[in-house]
Amino acid sequence: MADLLIRMQHTPYGGSKATDGLDFAIAATNYGHQVKLIFEGDGVYQLLKEQAPPTGIKNHLKRLKSLVFYDIEELYVCKPSLQSRNLGLEDLGVEAQVIASQSLLELVSQADHVVTF
Repeated sequence: MADLLIRMQHTPYGGSKATDGLDFAIAATNYGHQVKLIFEGDGVYQLLKEQAPPTGIKNHLKRLKSLVFYDIEELYVCKPSLQSRNLGLEDLGVEAQVIASQSLLELVSQADHVVTF
């Protein structure tokens, strides 16, 4: 099956893109695809440990923590995106590997398909 790289670029509660991205990732594993997630731009806010979802909205961080049950274990976060938002590893609620821009380009080139949310 295919190696998929999913680029998460939006905040967790500003619209449906973050939720759609997670739904897509989980669905892809059900079809046997290998999935990697990279959080970049405003997508790094999805990883924050201090989240207060609006009433009636599922906690995005809890969904991220459940990805291991779907064999999604490779989570990456863009170092320049963290730095430009004055965030560090201590601010994240899930474990993710911090990568530089060059490593991000390598992930993109290695993937069979890249999908952006």
